[in-house]
Amino acid sequence: MLFPTTGILDNFNRADENPLSDGGNWSGPIFPGDQRHQVLTNLAAGAGAFPESYRSNTTYGPDAECFFTIQTLPATGEYVSPWVRMQTPNTTGLDGYTVTWTKLAGVDSLQLFRIDNTVGTQLGATVSLEMGAGDRLGIEAIGSVISVYVNQGSGWVQQISATDATYGAAGNIGMDSSETTYRIDDFGGGTAAAVTPQRTLIGVGR
Repeated sequence: MLFPTTGILDNFNRADENPLSDGGNWSGPIFPGDQRHQVLTNLAAGAGAFPESYRSNTTYGPDAECFFTIQTLPATGEYVSPWVRMQTPNTTGLDGYTVTWTKLAGVDSLQLFRIDNTVGTQLGATVSLEMGAGDRLGIEAIGSVISVYVNQGSGWVQQISATDATYGAAGNIGMDSSETTYRIDDFGGGTAAAVTPQRTLIGVGR
């Protein structure tokens, strides 16, 4: 499966802004009572504990994807997360799918979650994978298959895939973290494009 099929929505290359807005294209937080992001020196940064933001100008999907670059690593014990099929953000009815990449004292970990009324249920196995500055993290929902991708400089590689049909409608995409030291760049995503498999024609002249 080709990932991603969409481009960058925000590279944050503009004057500092607090909270992150981009002309009203961003809102937040995702979980009620948490904080929002800001633009700081051309990167997305936390403006307080548990910074969270979602693209509020439109919804995407139902087949959707979301990805970003981790420009500066989070602190030990903290995570970064992209979202797809997010429903009713900033309410106690928050639903959707997200993946957390957590920086640990040992090997870092990836975990995929379904969120039901703000409560997370893990889907699939935990994957041990060390995070590096400049790595890219993405999540994709195609039908009932939810997948996690990581690009560590050699292309996107699927790390987790799980089947879950709980939420199948279009929704918001977004990003969140548990702290403020990390920095995010080149946030992208949207409605995933259908990919037509290529066929090799043998013995057919052109």
